[in-house]
Amino acid sequence: MKIIRMRAAFCLAAILFLAGVDQLQCAEGLRPAMIGGGADSVAAKLHYPPKERDSKTEAVVVFFCEVAANGRAKNVRTYWNKGYNRFGDAVEKALNQGHFVPAMVEGKPLPVLIGATVFFFARGDRPTVVISMATADKQKAAAMQNYIQPQMIGSDADLRRKLWDLVRSAKILVNDAHANAEVMVTVDANGNLLNTKLVAESSKNGGWGDMLVKAMSGAKFIPASNNGKPEQGEFTWAVRYNETYDPDHVRTGSHVRHESE
Repeated sequence: MKIIRMRAAFCLAAILFLAGVDQLQCAEGLRPAMIGGGADSVAAKLHYPPKERDSKTEAVVVFFCEVAANGRAKNVRTYWNKGYNRFGDAVEKALNQGHFVPAMVEGKPLPVLIGATVFFFARGDRPTVVISMATADKQKAAAMQNYIQPQMIGSDADLRRKLWDLVRSAKILVNDAHANAEVMVTVDANGNLLNTKLVAESSKNGGWGDMLVKAMSGAKFIPASNNGKPEQGEFTWAVRYNETYDPDHVRTGSHVRHESE
C-alpha cells in the first residue's frame, strides 16, 4: 500500500492507492490497470472539493471507465448521491486529466474496463481521499485492502458495439431516459468468466439487463488481485443506455466525436 500526501493551494489531502506495480504478482501474462504515482497520475489530480473540505462533508463516488492502452481514462461514468455533485466533478476531472498504469496482456498494453470507488473522508485536520479499485465487493472496497477487482479486457467501444447489435436485432428504440442496467460477473483466478447475473435494471423488465448480460458473454478478464496475488473475484459494469452511442454510427453536427477522442 502506498500513501501520497499532496499540498495544494486549497487543501491538504492524503491519497491512498491500493496496489504497487513492483508488488503485484498476476496470473501468467496479465497485469491489471492501476493507480500509479507521479505528477500526471490520477491520484495526483484528485483533490477534495474546498467547500466540502472546510465543512467536513464526506462522500463516496463510484466510477466506471475504460483505461486505454496509453493509460488514459475514456468513457467515464460516475455515480454519487444527490447533492454531492462537486465530489463527482472532482473525480471526473482527475480521470480526464490524469493517467493510470495501463493493463498488460502478454507483455503488451491493452484497454480494459474497470470499476472503482472513491472515498472522501474529512476526519481530523487532514482530509483524505481513498481510491479503492473495487465496486462489486463492497466489504473489500470499504476495508481499504490491497485489492483490485477483475478487469474486463477490451475497449468500451467493443462492448457498445455488441450492445447496439443486440438493440438492433431486438428492434428496440432507446428512447427511455431512465434505461439503465448493472450486471455482476464472477471471474476465476485465471481470468475466466464463471457466471453473470443482473444486479439492477430500469425500467424494470425492459430487457436492458438481459442485453447487457448477453453482450458480456464470452468476455475475457484480468483476474482479481488480493495483496498482489490472483484470486477469484467479482466485477460489476453499469450502462446508461441513453448515453451509450453506437461507435460505428457517424453523427453530424458542429463536432463529430471519434473513438480516439
